[in-house]
Amino acid sequence: MKTKGMFVLLSMALFANSAWANITAQSLSLSTHDVCTKIEGLWAGSGTIKANIGPIPLTCHYAGSGNLSSNAMPNTFVMNILIRVESGLCPDNMRFILPGNCHDGIVDIKTERANLTGTIAPDADAAEISGTVLIPIMGRDVTATVEEMHLQKQ
Repeated sequence: MKTKGMFVLLSMALFANSAWANITAQSLSLSTHDVCTKIEGLWAGSGTIKANIGPIPLTCHYAGSGNLSSNAMPNTFVMNILIRVESGLCPDNMRFILPGNCHDGIVDIKTERANLTGTIAPDADAAEISGTVLIPIMGRDVTATVEEMHLQKQ
């Protein structure tokens, strides 16, 4: 199974130095039961995050890739993600290992630093994600809005 889209999703969620994410992705399919069985594998993608540091706006563009594998418990998985900042003052070259679950086409990854939602394509080969993440900028954690997160299964 492949997970390149979800991998990038997690990469963005953990764009910060520590791994905390709450990522949700909902299938666009009418029959979502098979989507969760198809998300394992390699994923890759890119996205944009925006934040304000006081009155100063911040925008960062990133790319990432990762592997999503099954866990011992039903409907659960682990994502191993590597992300890199392509532009902006955000942390770069971050690696994260994130636990998550999938049920009826909804993927949920919860850690301490993110709250993301999105859709998984009916054939589980792509995902679109948005939400918020907490990232370290200039010595403090800043809440950033995740925009235009596009993930593709490899």
